[in-house]
Amino acid sequence: MNDDPDDEQGLAIPVSGSAQVYHLLAVGQSEKAAEIAAQLVAESPSDPFALAAVARVRLDRGDTEGAQAAVDDALGLDPESPGLHLLRGTVLLRRGRFAEAERSLLTAVELDPDEPAAHFCYGELLWLCDQEKAALPAVRRSLELDPDDTDAHQLLAKVLLATNPRHWDLSLEAARRALQLDPDDPSAHAVHGAALLHAGRREEAEKAFRSALELDPTDALARHGLTQALLGRSWWYRPFFQLQLWSARYGQGAALALMIGLWFVVSATTAAFSGTPALVPVGTGLTWTYFGFCIYTWFATPVTRALLVRQYPWMRELS
Repeated sequence: MNDDPDDEQGLAIPVSGSAQVYHLLAVGQSEKAAEIAAQLVAESPSDPFALAAVARVRLDRGDTEGAQAAVDDALGLDPESPGLHLLRGTVLLRRGRFAEAERSLLTAVELDPDEPAAHFCYGELLWLCDQEKAALPAVRRSLELDPDDTDAHQLLAKVLLATNPRHWDLSLEAARRALQLDPDDPSAHAVHGAALLHAGRREEAEKAFRSALELDPTDALARHGLTQALLGRSWWYRPFFQLQLWSARYGQGAALALMIGLWFVVSATTAAFSGTPALVPVGTGLTWTYFGFCIYTWFATPVTRALLVRQYPWMRELS
C-alpha cells in the first residue's frame, strides 16, 4: 500500500528502529527485521510502535495469531491509534475473521478518515465478503486520497467488473492504470488480463496472464485466466467462449432466458412446420440442433481442456 516505511499502514512513526523494520520487510530481509523488532521491544516493552513492528514481522512470516497478540498488546497501550486499529484489521483480515476485522477497520476510518490504507482495507474486506457494491465507495475514497496506489486500482478493476460488467471499459482503464504504476507487479498483469479477457480480447489477455506467471508462477488469477484464454484458441470452444462472455456481461439470468427463449422459438417453429410434410424434417433438425447445443455447453470445457492438455502437457499444472 504505502512505500514509505515511516508511514507504513498509517502508523506515522518517526525515522527510528521501527522504520528500519518496515524498510527491511519491504526489501525482503525478514530475519534482520525480526532481530531489530525484538531488540526494540526488549529496550522499550511499553512502546506500542515497537510492538506494532513485532506484529508486522510476524504477519510477514504468516504467524497471524502471534501478530494479533502483539497488536492487541500495542492497542492496550495506545487504544486511540488509528494505525494500530488498521494493523489489527489487516491481521484479522488475513485470519479470515471478517466481522472483527470490520470493526477494527471502521474504527481506523473513524479515527483517521483521511488515511487511504484504511479505506482500501475496508473495501478489500467487503470484496472478500462478496459485497462488491458496498466495496466500491470505499475503494474510490482510497484512490481519492492516494491516486497512485496500484493495489487500489487493481481492486477497483475487479469491483467494477463484478458490479458493472457491461461497461468493461471502466474496469480495463483501472487495470491499465495499475499496470502503469507498477509494471513489475504480477497481480497487476493478472488483473489486466482478466479485464482484457472480459472485453473479448483473448490474445492480449493471454499475453498478460503469461507476463503475470513469469513474475509469479503461483498467481491463482493468472493461472485460471490463462486456462480460459487457451481454451478460447479452439474453434470448437470459441462459440461457448463467446456465450460465457455474453453471460458474464448480462448475467446468468439473461443466459437462462436466452436458452429458454430459443427452446420456445424451436418448439413454435417445429409446430408450425408439422402441418407441412416437406418441412417436418427441418423442424426435427432444429429440435435436435437445439439439444445438441445444450449438450455442447455441458461438455465444451472438459473436452477442449483434455484436447489442449494433449497438445500442451504443461497445462496440467494450471488450475
